[in-house]
Amino acid sequence: SLNFPVYDSVAFEAESAEELELAFKGEKFRHLYSRITNPTVEYFEAKIKNLTGAYAVTALSSGMAAISNLIMAIGKSGDNIISSMHLFGNTLSLFEKTLKPFGLSVKYTDLTDEEKVEKLVDSNTKAIFFETITNPQLEVASIKALSDIASKHNLILIADTTLTPPSVFDASGAGINFEVLSS
Repeated sequence: SLNFPVYDSVAFEAESAEELELAFKGEKFRHLYSRITNPTVEYFEAKIKNLTGAYAVTALSSGMAAISNLIMAIGKSGDNIISSMHLFGNTLSLFEKTLKPFGLSVKYTDLTDEEKVEKLVDSNTKAIFFETITNPQLEVASIKALSDIASKHNLILIADTTLTPPSVFDASGAGINFEVLSS
Protein backbone atom coordinates (compact mmCIF):
# COMPACT_ATOMS: atom_id res chain seq x y z
CA SER A 1 0.00 0.00 0.00
CA LEU A 2 1.23 3.50 -0.80
CA ASN A 3 -0.86 5.15 1.89
CA PHE A 4 -1.33 4.29 5.53
CA PRO A 5 -4.73 2.62 6.01
CA VAL A 6 -7.58 4.24 7.91
CA TYR A 7 -8.49 2.04 10.85
CA ASP A 8 -12.21 2.30 11.53
CA SER A 9 -12.18 -0.27 14.32
CA VAL A 10 -13.59 0.68 17.69
CA ALA A 11 -11.62 -1.83 19.79
CA PHE A 12 -8.42 -3.77 19.30
CA GLU A 13 -7.46 -7.36 20.13
CA ALA A 14 -5.05 -8.13 22.95
CA GLU A 15 -3.05 -11.27 23.64
CA SER A 16 -4.09 -11.45 27.29
CA ALA A 17 -6.02 -9.78 30.09
CA GLU A 18 -2.68 -8.88 31.68
CA GLU A 19 -1.67 -6.96 28.53
CA LEU A 20 -4.94 -5.03 28.69
CA GLU A 21 -4.45 -4.32 32.39
CA LEU A 22 -0.97 -2.90 31.76
CA ALA A 23 -2.31 -0.75 28.94
CA PHE A 24 -5.19 0.63 31.02
CA LYS A 25 -2.75 1.41 33.84
CA GLY A 26 -0.58 3.31 31.35
CA GLU A 27 2.35 0.94 31.94
CA LYS A 28 2.40 -0.39 28.38
CA PHE A 29 1.37 1.47 25.24
CA ARG A 30 -1.10 -0.21 22.95
CA HIS A 31 -4.27 0.66 21.12
CA LEU A 32 -7.32 -0.33 23.16
CA TYR A 33 -10.22 1.79 22.06
CA SER A 34 -10.48 4.27 19.18
CA ARG A 35 -11.73 7.16 21.31
CA ILE A 36 -8.42 7.00 23.18
CA THR A 37 -6.03 6.16 20.34
CA ASN A 38 -5.81 4.12 17.19
CA PRO A 39 -3.16 3.41 14.54
CA THR A 40 -4.51 6.05 12.14
CA VAL A 41 -4.34 8.84 14.72
CA GLU A 42 -0.95 7.62 15.97
CA TYR A 43 0.39 7.76 12.40
CA PHE A 44 -0.98 11.28 11.92
CA GLU A 45 0.53 12.46 15.22
CA ALA A 46 3.92 10.99 14.24
CA LYS A 47 3.78 12.80 10.89
CA ILE A 48 3.01 16.15 12.57
CA LYS A 49 5.72 15.52 15.20
CA ASN A 50 8.24 14.82 12.46
CA LEU A 51 7.16 17.88 10.48
CA THR A 52 7.29 20.28 13.44
CA GLY A 53 10.10 18.79 15.51
CA ALA A 54 7.73 18.85 18.50
CA TYR A 55 8.45 16.95 21.69
CA ALA A 56 4.99 15.37 21.49
CA VAL A 57 1.77 15.75 19.50
CA THR A 58 -1.82 15.10 20.52
CA ALA A 59 -4.44 15.09 17.79
CA LEU A 60 -7.91 16.23 18.81
CA SER A 61 -11.17 16.58 16.94
CA SER A 62 -10.93 20.36 16.41
CA GLY A 63 -8.92 23.48 17.11
CA MET A 64 -11.35 24.47 19.86
CA ALA A 65 -10.91 21.04 21.48
CA ALA A 66 -7.13 21.52 21.36
CA ILE A 67 -7.24 25.03 22.85
CA SER A 68 -9.76 24.17 25.57
CA ASN A 69 -7.91 20.98 26.57
CA LEU A 70 -4.64 22.86 26.76
CA ILE A 71 -5.99 25.82 28.74
CA MET A 72 -7.87 23.57 31.16
CA ALA A 73 -4.76 21.41 31.63
CA ILE A 74 -2.55 24.33 32.65
CA GLY A 75 -5.08 26.48 34.52
CA LYS A 76 -7.56 26.21 37.32
CA SER A 77 -10.16 28.41 38.95
CA GLY A 78 -8.56 31.72 39.92
CA ASP A 79 -5.85 31.54 37.26
CA ASN A 80 -5.62 33.76 34.22
CA ILE A 81 -4.05 33.94 30.81
CA ILE A 82 -3.13 36.99 28.78
CA SER A 83 -4.40 37.31 25.23
CA SER A 84 -5.69 39.72 22.62
CA MET A 85 -9.29 40.58 21.76
CA HIS A 86 -8.17 40.08 18.16
CA LEU A 87 -8.90 36.38 18.05
CA PHE A 88 -10.81 34.00 15.86
CA GLY A 89 -14.45 34.37 16.93
CA ASN A 90 -14.82 30.85 18.27
CA THR A 91 -11.64 31.21 20.35
CA LEU A 92 -12.97 34.42 21.86
CA SER A 93 -16.29 32.68 22.56
CA LEU A 94 -14.42 29.77 24.16
CA PHE A 95 -12.59 32.17 26.48
CA GLU A 96 -15.64 34.27 27.32
CA LYS A 97 -18.49 31.78 27.42
CA THR A 98 -17.03 28.33 27.98
CA LEU A 99 -13.98 28.79 30.23
CA LYS A 100 -15.20 31.74 32.28
CA PRO A 101 -17.74 29.67 34.31
CA PHE A 102 -14.82 27.45 35.38
CA GLY A 103 -13.22 30.48 37.04
CA LEU A 104 -10.42 30.88 34.53
CA SER A 105 -10.14 34.46 33.32
CA VAL A 106 -8.51 36.06 30.33
CA LYS A 107 -6.83 39.46 30.52
CA TYR A 108 -7.08 41.10 27.13
CA THR A 109 -4.55 43.60 25.88
CA ASP A 110 -2.75 44.82 22.79
CA LEU A 111 -0.18 42.07 22.28
CA THR A 112 1.78 44.33 19.95
CA ASP A 113 2.64 46.50 23.00
CA GLU A 114 5.01 44.50 25.22
CA GLU A 115 4.78 46.99 28.11
CA LYS A 116 1.00 46.49 28.27
CA VAL A 117 1.46 42.72 28.19
CA GLU A 118 4.04 42.70 30.97
CA LYS A 119 1.93 44.97 33.22
CA LEU A 120 -0.85 42.34 33.21
CA VAL A 121 1.35 39.52 34.54
CA ASP A 122 0.53 38.59 38.13
CA SER A 123 1.02 35.59 40.41
CA ASN A 124 -2.05 33.87 38.91
CA THR A 125 -1.01 34.27 35.27
CA LYS A 126 -0.27 30.90 33.67
CA ALA A 127 0.18 31.67 29.99
CA ILE A 128 0.16 34.06 27.09
CA PHE A 129 -2.08 32.90 24.25
CA PHE A 130 -1.88 34.44 20.78
CA GLU A 131 -2.46 33.77 17.11
CA THR A 132 0.67 34.20 14.99
CA ILE A 133 -1.49 36.09 12.52
CA THR A 134 -4.84 37.05 13.99
CA ASN A 135 -8.00 36.00 12.20
CA PRO A 136 -9.58 38.06 10.73
CA GLN A 137 -7.65 41.24 11.71
CA LEU A 138 -4.27 40.02 10.37
CA GLU A 139 -2.46 41.55 13.35
CA VAL A 140 1.06 40.26 14.00
CA ALA A 141 2.64 40.62 17.43
CA SER A 142 6.36 40.32 18.08
CA ILE A 143 6.79 36.65 18.93
CA LYS A 144 10.27 37.37 20.28
CA ALA A 145 8.87 39.98 22.71
CA LEU A 146 6.09 37.62 23.86
CA SER A 147 8.60 34.79 24.23
CA ASP A 148 10.91 37.00 26.29
CA ILE A 149 8.05 38.05 28.61
CA ALA A 150 6.87 34.46 29.00
CA SER A 151 10.39 33.28 29.76
CA LYS A 152 11.07 36.12 32.22
CA HIS A 153 7.90 35.35 34.21
CA ASN A 154 7.98 31.54 33.81
CA LEU A 155 4.77 31.56 31.76
CA ILE A 156 3.69 29.16 29.04
CA LEU A 157 3.64 30.70 25.56
CA ILE A 158 0.83 29.23 23.45
CA ALA A 159 0.41 30.05 19.77
CA ASP A 160 -2.39 29.20 17.41
CA THR A 161 -0.35 28.83 14.23
CA THR A 162 -3.19 27.94 11.91
CA LEU A 163 -2.32 30.78 9.52
CA THR A 164 1.42 30.00 9.70
CA PRO A 165 1.73 26.21 9.25
CA PRO A 166 4.94 24.28 9.99
CA SER A 167 6.04 24.47 6.37
CA VAL A 168 6.53 28.25 6.77
CA PHE A 169 6.98 28.77 10.52
CA ASP A 170 9.11 27.00 13.16
CA ALA A 171 7.16 27.50 16.40
CA SER A 172 9.63 25.81 18.74
CA GLY A 173 12.50 27.81 17.24
CA ALA A 174 10.52 30.98 18.02
CA GLY A 175 10.25 30.13 21.73
CA ILE A 176 6.68 28.85 21.64
CA ASN A 177 5.95 26.16 24.24
CA PHE A 178 2.67 24.87 22.82
CA GLU A 179 1.52 25.15 19.23
CA VAL A 180 -2.09 24.65 18.19
CA LEU A 181 -2.62 23.72 14.53
CA SER A 182 -6.04 23.53 13.01
CA SER A 183 -7.41 22.92 9.55
